[in-house]
Amino acid sequence: RLLLSRPMQEEGPVIRRLLSGELIVVNGQRQLMANARTPAAREFFTTFGVHALIAIGLGTKEEPLGVMVCVRRDPPEYSAEDARLTRLLAERITTALTNALLHAQVAAERQRLATVIEQLPEGVLIAAAPDGRLILSNRAADDLLGRTTTAPEGAVPDVRLLTTEGQSLPEAELPLARALRGETVHGEELWVERPDGRRIPILVNAAPVLDSSHGVEQAVVVFQDISALKEAERRKDEWLP
Repeated sequence: RLLLSRPMQEEGPVIRRLLSGELIVVNGQRQLMANARTPAAREFFTTFGVHALIAIGLGTKEEPLGVMVCVRRDPPEYSAEDARLTRLLAERITTALTNALLHAQVAAERQRLATVIEQLPEGVLIAAAPDGRLILSNRAADDLLGRTTTAPEGAVPDVRLLTTEGQSLPEAELPLARALRGETVHGEELWVERPDGRRIPILVNAAPVLDSSHGVEQAVVVFQDISALKEAERRKDEWLP
């Protein structure tokens, strides 16, 4: 039996012994009943006719994961070789559980980050290097760029970026392409032409995400609609001489 995710500090001295690294072996039903500290344990041993027991903690004293308990209803009793194999099995189970918990924690952190990005008012695109395959785009980016749910998975939105003078930006000079090359783009003002022909002024920032060897692993582009700002500037110019 494998007991997990329980508050080990409240389990009593036997569990604390197990979690400190001690392996407990009890052979013979008479010895089991003599060592049973609770009515529930005695009932379990009696009901299932347990003949021998071997138990060990999983995890560490600082980070307990649970305990592993093996029982036999019939002879033979647990031997020294059984104890050695139990320790080996406990080590492997501890490694597997630790890796599973770390994986779950990483997945949870990624989900929290994705939720935060999804709720940002700015558009966010994250693409993989070196091919620029789209990994993530949030709702603001899809709305601003006119990207639909039928767009191919991993495809960057099919839009045209223009300079403030109205000239098409060469593909090599696109903020995403520059970030994939390791460049950083700060506050660049551009126009985006959506598939429906509408043009929207945007302010763009882009940066590479580096891996442990300082190579470009991903690129992040953040942009915001500055239509309201442009309208305010236009009105100011109209009113001021």
